[in-house]
Amino acid sequence: MALIDTGHSNINRQPDISPTYWSEVSGMAATAWDPGFIYMSGGAYAVTDLNAWSKCYDIYSECAQPPSKLNTRSEMTAGDNCAGVITSTGGVYKYILTSIETQTGSMEFPTTDAHLSIGAARPVANTSALYMEISNGNPTSIHANALGPFCSIKFNQSSDAGVAALIAYSGGARYLNFYPGNTLVMQMQETLGVLPGANNTFDLGTSGTTWKDIYATLSAGAGNKALRWNTGGKFTYVDTLIFSAGWGNLISGTYPNIIIGADSSLLATKLYVKHYNDSIKATILSSIRDTVWALTQSFRLGTSATRTIDVTLSNVTGFSATVLNGATYTFEAKLYTTSNVAGGVNYAIGGTATASSIIYEGLTTDAGLTTQSRGTAMAASVGNVTAVTAAYTVITGTIVCNATGSLTLQFAQNASNASASTILAGSTFIVTRIN
Repeated sequence: MALIDTGHSNINRQPDISPTYWSEVSGMAATAWDPGFIYMSGGAYAVTDLNAWSKCYDIYSECAQPPSKLNTRSEMTAGDNCAGVITSTGGVYKYILTSIETQTGSMEFPTTDAHLSIGAARPVANTSALYMEISNGNPTSIHANALGPFCSIKFNQSSDAGVAALIAYSGGARYLNFYPGNTLVMQMQETLGVLPGANNTFDLGTSGTTWKDIYATLSAGAGNKALRWNTGGKFTYVDTLIFSAGWGNLISGTYPNIIIGADSSLLATKLYVKHYNDSIKATILSSIRDTVWALTQSFRLGTSATRTIDVTLSNVTGFSATVLNGATYTFEAKLYTTSNVAGGVNYAIGGTATASSIIYEGLTTDAGLTTQSRGTAMAASVGNVTAVTAAYTVITGTIVCNATGSLTLQFAQNASNASASTILAGSTFIVTRIN
């Protein structure tokens, strides 16, 4: 074979004298130039003629060889080209495959910035292993068709100790499953929505990383429950709902038992009720109305209370409030009476509750004359007077409870008489919690 120098080759052209014909590479053995040799360097393959249009496919080269060199019109594609290509001299080096194993269906890329571009070249180097540019008419970017019941995308990193993360698809019921490690944490299903991986196991957010707002139409608890905000920063479904101080908004179940200020540490200052229909609204307001005694309990006597030949203090029906252990209350009774001048009126504050302290005052006025008396124990007589016929009595006081029970107005004649002594209908008794 004859070697012809057409002026485009580097045959016997010494690099330091004719540098145009050479490209410096690293990692090769450095020896002195020997004019007794014919040098035909230029890599495993070289295309140097400016007019050449060369396409090289499935190239083989050894790693010890210098890289191949292309002109600007040439292209090298695929092959086990371990020597590589000097891309700075021109040409197109589309990709190198270190191996293609079509028998087993596998394809391997080099690990240094290995990537695959589909539709267009990757816009920025070292940013993605897979880049796709999809036309408007093709909305599906990646299509994984599972021939079995399960397919997934796997993620792992060298520091994960072999524990990978998965996004997996389960056929049949069409679940999309999320595994941040070895545990199924969340599922998405087309009719059920978003589900936890296991019942009562995973949180939504943490104490230091919370969601900003949650928008929902309904909050469904365990059966017919109310939703309570705990001091630990969590909602709990409960049978009885307690409103505490400082709450801006609170969600309740459809038929909860609502208690406002139900123990000594809770006292509502404002109440906001949001409703979605008149039925739920009526239920909530009815429940609040029926249990509002925990803050202020107001009573108006609908039927007159009468005592005849009776000097024993006893409860006035309709004038009894429930008071709680550890709570402090004020109370006030405004009583309109009639009596025989020889029978008179007598009152006390009693009930089943016990008091660590109590004080109350009774002022009875009739025909411009006022009788005043004070009690410092349960069932102590106050406002009692005999010679009255149309007395008006006001009883005011405070109590600190040390046992939950009833607080009741009691009434009797001051002197036994066959003519009735009566508290008239329209009289009132109000008990208000103040702590």
